[in-house]
Amino acid sequence: MLKTFLKFELLCVFWLSANTVFAGMEFYGDDDGVIRFSDYLTSDSFYLSDVTLESSNKQLYAAGFCYLHGCSEIGNDVDVSKAVDYIGYAKERGVDDVYFDYAYMYLKGIHYSKNISEGMRFLKKSAEKGDVRSLVTLGNFYSDGFRTITVDREEGFKWYYIAAEKGVKKAMSKVYYYYSDESHPETFDLSKAFYWAKKIEEVHPDDIGRYTFKLGEIYEKGLGTQKNLILATRYYILGGSAGSDDVARLREKMTEEEFQEAVRLANEWQAEHRIRVPRYYQ
Repeated sequence: MLKTFLKFELLCVFWLSANTVFAGMEFYGDDDGVIRFSDYLTSDSFYLSDVTLESSNKQLYAAGFCYLHGCSEIGNDVDVSKAVDYIGYAKERGVDDVYFDYAYMYLKGIHYSKNISEGMRFLKKSAEKGDVRSLVTLGNFYSDGFRTITVDREEGFKWYYIAAEKGVKKAMSKVYYYYSDESHPETFDLSKAFYWAKKIEEVHPDDIGRYTFKLGEIYEKGLGTQKNLILATRYYILGGSAGSDDVARLREKMTEEEFQEAVRLANEWQAEHRIRVPRYYQ
Protein backbone atom coordinates (compact mmCIF):
# COMPACT_ATOMS: atom_id res chain seq x y z
CA MET A 1 0.00 0.00 0.00
CA LEU A 2 1.23 3.47 -0.88
CA LYS A 3 2.25 5.56 2.09
CA THR A 4 3.30 9.22 2.11
CA PHE A 5 4.87 10.98 5.04
CA LEU A 6 6.18 14.46 5.63
CA LYS A 7 9.01 16.27 7.31
CA PHE A 8 7.09 18.67 9.51
CA GLU A 9 9.29 21.63 10.23
CA LEU A 10 6.91 23.66 8.05
CA LEU A 11 3.62 21.92 8.75
CA CYS A 12 2.44 24.73 10.99
CA VAL A 13 1.85 26.84 7.86
CA PHE A 14 0.26 24.03 5.89
CA TRP A 15 -3.22 25.47 5.71
CA LEU A 16 -1.86 28.75 4.40
CA SER A 17 0.81 27.64 1.95
CA ALA A 18 0.89 24.03 0.85
CA ASN A 19 3.77 24.27 -1.60
CA THR A 20 6.33 25.22 1.04
CA VAL A 21 5.38 22.18 3.06
CA PHE A 22 5.23 19.39 0.56
CA ALA A 23 8.74 19.81 -0.77
CA GLY A 24 9.84 17.37 1.93
CA MET A 25 7.21 14.72 1.36
CA GLU A 26 8.36 11.14 0.98
CA PHE A 27 6.82 8.06 -0.59
CA TYR A 28 7.09 4.79 1.28
CA GLY A 29 6.40 2.21 -1.43
CA ASP A 30 6.01 -1.50 -0.86
CA ASP A 31 8.34 -2.42 -3.69
CA ASP A 32 10.85 0.37 -4.17
CA GLY A 33 11.69 1.73 -0.75
CA VAL A 34 11.70 5.42 0.12
CA ILE A 35 11.87 8.28 -2.35
CA ARG A 36 11.41 12.00 -1.76
CA PHE A 37 8.26 13.23 -3.42
CA SER A 38 10.09 16.06 -5.19
CA ASP A 39 12.60 13.56 -6.59
CA TYR A 40 9.79 11.28 -7.74
CA LEU A 41 8.06 14.12 -9.60
CA THR A 42 11.20 14.88 -11.60
CA SER A 43 12.19 11.26 -12.20
CA ASP A 44 11.62 9.17 -15.31
CA SER A 45 8.91 7.32 -13.37
CA PHE A 46 6.46 10.21 -13.47
CA TYR A 47 5.13 12.42 -16.25
CA LEU A 48 1.92 14.18 -15.33
CA SER A 49 0.62 14.24 -18.89
CA ASP A 50 1.09 10.46 -19.19
CA VAL A 51 -0.98 9.50 -16.14
CA THR A 52 -4.06 7.44 -17.03
CA LEU A 53 -6.52 5.22 -15.20
CA GLU A 54 -4.13 2.34 -15.85
CA SER A 55 -1.23 4.09 -14.11
CA SER A 56 0.18 2.89 -10.79
CA ASN A 57 -1.30 3.91 -7.45
CA LYS A 58 1.69 6.15 -6.87
CA GLN A 59 1.26 7.92 -10.21
CA LEU A 60 -2.47 8.41 -9.68
CA TYR A 61 -2.00 9.90 -6.25
CA ALA A 62 0.89 12.12 -7.35
CA ALA A 63 -1.23 13.44 -10.23
CA GLY A 64 -4.16 14.17 -7.93
CA PHE A 65 -1.89 15.82 -5.41
CA CYS A 66 -0.20 18.06 -7.99
CA TYR A 67 -3.48 19.09 -9.59
CA LEU A 68 -4.85 19.97 -6.15
CA HIS A 69 -1.89 21.87 -4.73
CA GLY A 70 0.30 22.67 -7.72
CA CYS A 71 3.80 21.20 -7.73
CA SER A 72 6.59 23.70 -8.31
CA GLU A 73 8.96 20.89 -9.32
CA ILE A 74 7.03 20.35 -12.55
CA GLY A 75 5.38 23.76 -12.85
CA ASN A 76 1.85 22.50 -13.37
CA ASP A 77 -1.26 24.61 -12.89
CA VAL A 78 -3.85 23.78 -10.25
CA ASP A 79 -6.88 22.02 -11.75
CA VAL A 80 -9.31 21.10 -8.99
CA SER A 81 -11.59 19.11 -11.30
CA LYS A 82 -8.73 16.85 -12.40
CA ALA A 83 -7.46 16.66 -8.83
CA VAL A 84 -10.80 15.36 -7.57
CA ASP A 85 -10.89 12.79 -10.39
CA TYR A 86 -7.40 11.41 -9.77
CA ILE A 87 -7.75 11.46 -6.00
CA GLY A 88 -11.04 9.62 -6.44
CA TYR A 89 -9.37 7.00 -8.66
CA ALA A 90 -6.64 6.55 -6.05
CA LYS A 91 -9.28 6.16 -3.33
CA GLU A 92 -10.97 3.40 -5.33
CA ARG A 93 -7.58 1.65 -5.49
CA GLY A 94 -7.36 1.72 -1.69
CA VAL A 95 -4.73 4.46 -1.38
CA ASP A 96 -5.07 5.72 2.20
CA ASP A 97 -3.14 8.93 1.56
CA VAL A 98 -6.16 10.52 -0.12
CA TYR A 99 -7.98 10.99 3.19
CA PHE A 100 -5.60 13.80 4.05
CA ASP A 101 -6.42 15.56 0.78
CA TYR A 102 -10.16 15.18 1.34
CA ALA A 103 -9.64 16.75 4.77
CA TYR A 104 -7.73 19.58 3.13
CA MET A 105 -10.52 20.24 0.62
CA TYR A 106 -13.30 20.25 3.20
CA LEU A 107 -11.38 22.42 5.65
CA LYS A 108 -10.43 24.91 2.93
CA GLY A 109 -13.72 24.79 1.03
CA ILE A 110 -12.12 23.55 -2.18
CA HIS A 111 -14.54 21.76 -4.56
CA TYR A 112 -16.72 20.90 -1.56
CA SER A 113 -18.49 23.42 0.66
CA LYS A 114 -16.36 24.28 3.67
CA ASN A 115 -17.25 21.83 6.41
CA ILE A 116 -15.04 21.67 9.51
CA SER A 117 -16.81 18.62 10.89
CA GLU A 118 -16.37 16.62 7.68
CA GLY A 119 -12.79 17.83 7.32
CA MET A 120 -11.96 16.67 10.83
CA ARG A 121 -13.60 13.31 10.14
CA PHE A 122 -11.30 12.74 7.17
CA LEU A 123 -8.31 14.09 9.07
CA LYS A 124 -8.86 11.62 11.91
CA LYS A 125 -9.43 8.78 9.47
CA SER A 126 -6.14 9.68 7.79
CA ALA A 127 -4.36 9.84 11.16
CA GLU A 128 -5.76 6.46 12.16
CA LYS A 129 -4.22 5.07 8.97
CA GLY A 130 -0.86 6.37 10.20
CA ASP A 131 -0.40 9.41 7.92
CA VAL A 132 1.95 11.65 9.87
CA ARG A 133 0.73 14.75 8.03
CA SER A 134 -2.63 14.30 9.70
CA LEU A 135 -1.16 13.28 13.05
CA VAL A 136 0.80 16.51 13.37
CA THR A 137 -2.00 18.64 11.94
CA LEU A 138 -4.37 17.27 14.59
CA GLY A 139 -1.74 17.95 17.22
CA ASN A 140 -1.54 21.55 16.00
CA PHE A 141 -5.30 22.02 15.88
CA TYR A 142 -5.95 20.73 19.39
CA SER A 143 -2.90 22.40 20.93
CA ASP A 144 -3.54 25.82 19.41
CA GLY A 145 -7.21 25.72 18.44
CA PHE A 146 -8.54 25.96 14.88
CA ARG A 147 -11.82 27.54 13.76
CA THR A 148 -14.46 25.71 15.83
CA ILE A 149 -11.90 23.34 17.38
CA THR A 150 -11.28 24.37 20.97
CA VAL A 151 -7.91 23.93 22.64
CA ASP A 152 -7.48 20.50 24.21
CA ARG A 153 -3.84 19.96 25.24
CA GLU A 154 -4.40 16.34 26.20
CA GLU A 155 -5.86 15.54 22.77
CA GLY A 156 -3.11 17.51 21.03
CA PHE A 157 -0.45 15.65 22.98
CA LYS A 158 -2.00 12.31 22.01
CA TRP A 159 -1.61 12.98 18.28
CA TYR A 160 1.84 14.53 18.63
CA TYR A 161 3.03 11.52 20.61
CA ILE A 162 1.95 9.05 17.92
CA ALA A 163 3.80 11.10 15.29
CA ALA A 164 6.84 11.46 17.56
CA GLU A 165 7.11 7.70 17.88
CA LYS A 166 7.33 7.62 14.07
CA GLY A 167 10.36 9.94 14.22
CA VAL A 168 8.71 13.18 13.06
CA LYS A 169 10.96 16.01 14.20
CA LYS A 170 8.27 18.63 14.84
CA ALA A 171 6.20 16.15 16.84
CA MET A 172 9.23 15.00 18.85
CA SER A 173 9.97 18.61 19.70
CA LYS A 174 6.38 19.19 20.78
CA VAL A 175 6.40 16.11 23.01
CA TYR A 176 9.63 17.33 24.59
CA TYR A 177 8.09 20.72 25.36
CA TYR A 178 4.95 19.12 26.79
CA TYR A 179 7.09 17.14 29.23
CA SER A 180 9.39 20.07 30.09
CA ASP A 181 6.70 22.71 30.68
CA GLU A 182 6.28 23.20 34.44
CA SER A 183 3.16 25.32 33.93
CA HIS A 184 1.25 22.18 32.91
CA PRO A 185 1.72 19.64 35.72
CA GLU A 186 -0.49 17.07 33.98
CA THR A 187 2.32 16.34 31.50
CA PHE A 188 5.37 17.74 33.31
CA ASP A 189 8.00 14.99 33.63
CA LEU A 190 11.68 15.92 33.40
CA SER A 191 12.93 12.36 32.98
CA LYS A 192 10.69 11.97 29.92
CA ALA A 193 11.71 15.40 28.66
CA PHE A 194 15.33 14.28 28.87
CA TYR A 195 14.51 11.07 26.97
CA TRP A 196 12.92 12.97 24.10
CA ALA A 197 15.67 15.60 23.95
CA LYS A 198 18.22 12.80 23.54
CA LYS A 199 15.96 11.05 21.04
CA ILE A 200 15.83 14.17 18.90
CA GLU A 201 19.63 14.33 18.91
CA GLU A 202 19.81 10.67 17.91
CA VAL A 203 17.26 10.82 15.09
CA HIS A 204 17.93 14.35 13.79
CA PRO A 205 21.61 15.20 14.45
CA ASP A 206 21.58 17.69 11.58
CA ASP A 207 19.19 19.82 13.62
CA ILE A 208 21.32 19.79 16.77
CA GLY A 209 21.59 23.59 16.86
CA ARG A 210 17.96 23.93 17.88
CA TYR A 211 18.37 21.73 20.95
CA THR A 212 21.91 22.30 22.23
CA PHE A 213 20.84 24.96 24.73
CA LYS A 214 18.09 22.74 26.16
CA LEU A 215 20.37 19.73 26.40
CA GLY A 216 23.10 21.87 27.95
CA GLU A 217 20.63 23.22 30.49
CA ILE A 218 19.38 19.71 31.28
CA TYR A 219 22.89 18.51 32.12
CA GLU A 220 23.94 21.72 33.87
CA LYS A 221 20.96 21.69 36.23
CA GLY A 222 20.45 17.94 36.42
CA LEU A 223 16.91 18.10 35.02
CA GLY A 224 15.65 14.55 34.72
CA THR A 225 19.17 13.15 34.73
CA GLN A 226 22.39 13.42 36.73
CA LYS A 227 24.11 16.81 36.72
CA ASN A 228 27.19 16.78 34.47
CA LEU A 229 29.05 19.99 33.64
CA ILE A 230 31.28 18.27 31.08
CA LEU A 231 28.30 17.14 29.02
CA ALA A 232 26.56 20.48 29.56
CA THR A 233 29.62 22.27 28.18
CA ARG A 234 29.78 19.82 25.28
CA TYR A 235 26.28 20.81 24.19
CA TYR A 236 26.89 24.52 24.67
CA ILE A 237 29.98 24.17 22.45
CA LEU A 238 27.85 22.44 19.81
CA GLY A 239 25.57 25.46 19.94
CA GLY A 240 28.30 27.51 18.27
CA SER A 241 28.46 31.24 18.93
CA ALA A 242 25.00 31.15 20.55
CA GLY A 243 26.42 29.04 23.36
CA SER A 244 29.71 30.88 23.81
CA ASP A 245 28.63 32.79 26.94
CA ASP A 246 27.46 29.56 28.58
CA VAL A 247 30.73 27.84 27.67
CA ALA A 248 32.72 30.68 29.23
CA ARG A 249 30.54 30.63 32.34
CA LEU A 250 30.91 26.88 32.90
CA ARG A 251 34.61 26.93 32.10
CA GLU A 252 35.15 28.95 35.27
CA LYS A 253 33.51 26.16 37.30
CA MET A 254 35.61 23.35 35.81
CA THR A 255 39.21 22.22 35.87
CA GLU A 256 41.12 22.64 32.62
CA GLU A 257 41.17 18.87 32.26
CA GLU A 258 37.38 18.72 32.53
CA PHE A 259 36.97 21.52 30.01
CA GLN A 260 39.28 19.85 27.50
CA GLU A 261 37.26 16.65 27.87
CA ALA A 262 34.12 18.62 26.95
CA VAL A 263 35.93 20.02 23.91
CA ARG A 264 37.07 16.53 22.91
CA LEU A 265 33.53 15.17 23.18
CA ALA A 266 32.15 18.05 21.11
CA ASN A 267 34.78 17.54 18.40
CA GLU A 268 34.17 13.79 18.44
CA TRP A 269 30.45 14.35 17.89
CA GLN A 270 31.11 16.70 14.98
CA ALA A 271 33.46 14.21 13.33
CA GLU A 272 31.00 11.35 13.79
CA HIS A 273 28.10 13.26 12.27
CA ARG A 274 30.17 15.22 9.72
CA ILE A 275 28.78 18.48 11.05
CA ARG A 276 31.09 21.40 11.73
CA VAL A 277 30.12 24.00 14.30
CA PRO A 278 31.68 27.39 13.39
CA ARG A 279 33.43 27.88 16.71
CA TYR A 280 36.70 26.47 18.01
CA TYR A 281 37.76 26.01 21.61
CA GLN A 282 41.13 25.00 23.02
